[in-house]
Amino acid sequence: MKNPQIIYEDKYLVVISKPEGLYSTSTGNPKNPFIGGLFPGFFLTHRLDADTSGLLILAKSKQVAEKITQQFKNREVHKTYMGVSKKKIENPFQDTWKDKLQKTKKGRMKVVEGDGLTAITEVEGLPIKLGTLLIFKPLTGRTHQLRIQSKHHGFPLLGDKLYGKEPYKRLMLHAFKISFKHPYQSRVLTLKDKLPEEFNRFLNCG
Repeated sequence: MKNPQIIYEDKYLVVISKPEGLYSTSTGNPKNPFIGGLFPGFFLTHRLDADTSGLLILAKSKQVAEKITQQFKNREVHKTYMGVSKKKIENPFQDTWKDKLQKTKKGRMKVVEGDGLTAITEVEGLPIKLGTLLIFKPLTGRTHQLRIQSKHHGFPLLGDKLYGKEPYKRLMLHAFKISFKHPYQSRVLTLKDKLPEEFNRFLNCG
């Protein structure tokens, strides 16, 4: 596993690029590295799946964490993810996926027709030689939201061991952009992350 990289830091918070394989919280297994073990004393404001890489905001105090967490609750934090599916398309598309999700007994998510948690994602699909490049802007933050919605709408993510069928050395899902209000300064922070080399291989192919 690669080490997390610091993208932005001030006296209130730090934004890191979390590598694939690093857990947001402890699993109780010493073989599974997690954020708190590498950044002791910092506070999580949101989470990324262990298999997902990308930008993660850590607060340097409980007060800062509460302010940023409230922004997530108010849907004032804007995140953009990039994913890759092997499904091929001929033309670009834009859509808004609206689904109801429920958690199964095995801890996975499923799309249901009746009552469930609302999941809304704005998605753009771009044809690439080896499949489809997907750009996601989630408007809600449900567990595995992008992964299960991608599968449900016919674009299972490459390397998704839970919801996909195409094996790969990693889950091809990366949180590459985030925008939020600074908790103590009158400005909006908009930060971007570099794409992992696995993504560049697909984008640069052919």
